[in-house]
Amino acid sequence: MLEDISLVYVVMPFIVAAGIIQFFVKSSDNPVRDKITKLQVATALTGAFLMIMWLMLPSTPSLSTFGYPEDISDINTQEKVLKLLQRYNKAIVRTTDVVRWGTFVMIFWFLGSAYQLLKVLKGTIGAPPKV
Repeated sequence: MLEDISLVYVVMPFIVAAGIIQFFVKSSDNPVRDKITKLQVATALTGAFLMIMWLMLPSTPSLSTFGYPEDISDINTQEKVLKLLQRYNKAIVRTTDVVRWGTFVMIFWFLGSAYQLLKVLKGTIGAPPKV
C-alpha cells in the first residue's frame, strides 16, 4: 500500500508536528496537569505514527508459504534468482526501517514525555505542603 514511499517523507512531518504541538501545549499553571496533557498528546501522536508505520510494512507473501519457489523451474535462470533475492531484500530493508523509526519514536518521544511527567510527579510528592 504505502510500501514505495520513502519513510523520511512520513517521519519528518510527524516530528515537526510533535515538536510544534509539544511546544504550544500548556493546559494550566499546574505543572502536573501540563505534563499529563503533553503525555496524552504524545500518546495520540505515537499511536497515529505507529499506525502509519504498520501500513508501510511490506506485504510479504514472498516470505510466507505463498510465493516460495516450488520447483527448480521457478529459479532456473540467474535473472529469476536475482529478481527473487531483490524482492526479499526490499522487504527486509523496509521492515528494518520501520522498526528503526518506530523504536526511535517510542524511546525519544513517548518515553521522554512519560519521563517528564514522572519527574514532575516525583517533585510534587516530595515537596512540602503549601500553606
